[in-house]
Amino acid sequence: MAEMMDVDNDECILCNETLSDSTVPTVKLGEKGMSGLQKAINARNDSFTIAVEQVVHVHCRKEYTNTNVISALKRKLSAPTERNSKNLRSQEVKFNYKTNCLFCGQGDPYQGRKTDFKLNPIMTLDYSSTCLKICDKLNSPWSDEVKDRMLFCPDLPAADAVYHQVCSTNFRTGRDVP
Repeated sequence: MAEMMDVDNDECILCNETLSDSTVPTVKLGEKGMSGLQKAINARNDSFTIAVEQVVHVHCRKEYTNTNVISALKRKLSAPTERNSKNLRSQEVKFNYKTNCLFCGQGDPYQGRKTDFKLNPIMTLDYSSTCLKICDKLNSPWSDEVKDRMLFCPDLPAADAVYHQVCSTNFRTGRDVP
């Protein structure tokens, strides 16, 4: 509990505003008022001390000790910080046909030093139609993603689209993303 101490009456301990404004009503805390305020301090997990005969604003004390406000603060603090929101297209990583593999969406991490991950250009329109047929046959989340990329850009050679050879092989044979 808070102790009896010499109280500085310049400002309200709850809002840190001056108490000298005569238009705002104030109250001097008694034993009962101090104990009620101490319960609110404990419920809010705050760490300041109060004393008998300390002066505070009436509206500050009412709001600070309001159980509805305290429970709302507790709910807000206990709520998860990450909201369960829908995935938006604007939140997705931008896909670039010239630098990202059509199948895995990644660039060349080895800058051409490993042939499996070297980006190869798409040269023919037949490549698109063949891959679209495979997408329909596989009917998986990966094939849906690849199909969306292909349908967004119907002329992949003109867009300078690229792919990894290992990704193309895995996609055509029905294996997972490498």
